[in-house]
Amino acid sequence: LGAEVAVTFVPHLLPIRRGILSTAYVRPRPGADLDAFGKAFEDRYANERFIVLTGSRPPEIRDVAGTNDCAIGWAFDAKSRTVVVVSVIDNLGKGAAGQAIQNMNAMMGWSESTGLDHLAVVP
Repeated sequence: LGAEVAVTFVPHLLPIRRGILSTAYVRPRPGADLDAFGKAFEDRYANERFIVLTGSRPPEIRDVAGTNDCAIGWAFDAKSRTVVVVSVIDNLGKGAAGQAIQNMNAMMGWSESTGLDHLAVVP
């Protein structure tokens, strides 16, 4: 990034069978607002098959259950000048096994989604 960046990352422990919800708190550059932050996310992830941007709506684990998707939402707290980023994955899909398949697909030159579009939803 060319500058020192402070990020606070908080994974949440929830009483659920599958899924991980994480929150990151970021101080944006002076003058940056929520629109600029959203545009940066949209520019970066526009062509990413497994990224779902929810914008100002916080993502929920049920948004990604049974998928290899990562859903990301964000909000800006003007008073503290902090962007709150929330991400969710289904760790039984997007976890280590799903990531290994996605990486293998990329290494072999196959479609990134090969073998990942129909994940099991049990449990």
